[in-house]
Order: sequence, then C-alpha cells, then structure tokens
Amino acid sequence: DNITNNSNSIMSNNSERRMVELLEELRVSKKRQKKLEKQLQQAGLRIIEDEVTYEEAKEQVRLIAEKMQMLTNTEDNELEKDMIAAKDAKLRRQEYFLLEQKMEKYSRALELSDEYIAEQEQREKKWEQENYNENQLALQLVWKHIPVNFRQHSVDEWLSSSPPTPLSTVIPKPFILKFARTNIL
Repeated sequence: DNITNNSNSIMSNNSERRMVELLEELRVSKKRQKKLEKQLQQAGLRIIEDEVTYEEAKEQVRLIAEKMQMLTNTEDNELEKDMIAAKDAKLRRQEYFLLEQKMEKYSRALELSDEYIAEQEQREKKWEQENYNENQLALQLVWKHIPVNFRQHSVDEWLSSSPPTPLSTVIPKPFILKFARTNIL
C-alpha cells in the first residue's frame, strides 16, 4: 500500500511538472507569435483575423472586383462629368480605398487557403501536360546552343575566348553568366 502511494505521488509530481512545462511552452509560443505578427505588420502584411472559407473569399473577391469596376467605369460624356461633383468624387475615392482594403484581406485569405493552393498546383500540372511537347522542343533547342564541355571552362574563359556553340554561334555574355549561375545542364 505504501508503494502505491509513493507511485501515485511520483506520478502526480510528474504530471504537475509536465503541466508547468506545457504552460511555459504555451507562454513562449504566444510571445513568439506576437513578435512574428508585429514583424509581419512592419513588413506591410496584414494578418487575417477571422477565419474565412475558400468559397466565401472567392465570392467576396468577385463581388468587390465588380464594385471596384463600377466605381471606375464612368462614361466620358460632358453631362455626366458635370453632374459628378467634387464631394461625390471624394466619396468614390474613399469607397474605392475601403474596397481595396477588403480586396486585400479576402485575396490574402483566398491565396492562403489549401483549396486555392491545390487549385493552382492542378493548373500548373495541367499547363505542363498541355505544353509538354513544346517545352521539350524548346529544351532541345537550348541544348543545341550549349557546348557539351560548358562546365569544363570557367566563366572568364568563356567570356574571353567565346568558342562557338554546336550551331557555330557565339554565346552572348548574359547567357554565359546565367548558365554559370544555374544548373541547367
């Protein structure tokens, strides 16, 4: 019975210690989160406060774009220009500014949603599949302009001597520098 009591007290001590550790981790995490939010705001990024669904964000972006379009589409006839007073123009600018802020909020929410990211990846894959043959042809053409021994020479050697490519042309300096910077071979 004494062993059971000791074991229970050890377990409760461990549980209390673990709870204190978790609370400390939570405090540190919250402090770090506040610092990161502050850095984002200083960098000009707004933090999305409320949880906005993908569908809601997509619909709001569409509606706001329509409203912005209506504000900017005014006919150019003289009568209408005369009817729009300076006060009305100021109200339009204020409304447009508010719409821009809403647009930024919903656009960011849209871009950060998992559905949007998946949709963009799917679009990219579809584009790559649709343009696969053309891209392969373009890659072959690029390779025809690059000498096989390109990596065996330094950038300075290529710039000073400019040996001809397999198609008997000279590689321009910007291309040599780009080839050296990137791993395209």
